[in-house]
Parts: sequence; C-alpha cells; structure tokens
Amino acid sequence: MLSNNVKPMIKYTAYVTIFFCVLSCSRTSDKDFSLTPQEYQAMGLSDHSSVWNYEDYKEACAVLNNIKAIKPFALPKKDSRR
Repeated sequence: MLSNNVKPMIKYTAYVTIFFCVLSCSRTSDKDFSLTPQEYQAMGLSDHSSVWNYEDYKEACAVLNNIKAIKPFALPKKDSRR
C-alpha cells in the first residue's frame, strides 16, 4: 500500500507527463526543410511510385537513418508541398 505522501507525487508526475506530451505533439515548425522526391532518389531511395521489394525497403531505412543523423529537418514532413 502506498503512503499518503507518495499518492500526490504520482498524480503530479502523471499531470506533468501529459502536459509535456500534449505540448510536444502540438508544436510544428512553419518552415519546410524536407527534400524533394528527386533529392531523396539521388540519395538512394527508390522511386516512390514503383512497387518496392525487400532491398528497396532496406536501402530506404539506411538512407532515412543517415538523413536523420545528419540533417533531421530534411526528413519528409507531413503536408509538405515538396
């Protein structure tokens, strides 16, 4: 059984966690640094309109991890016009 001193701390921790989750998910950058499909293909990704096989997915994972490590804002952005 938890002591009376621990219960408020658990409640406080839950509120803080929810607060940070809500704020971190709601903020988006106005600037779009994502690359064009041609730039992704030049880096090694297969054509997005073709059917991919296992090797294409494996290469895509490597390319996207490389982009994430070097230029994380260059990853594809939701609702990008590029």
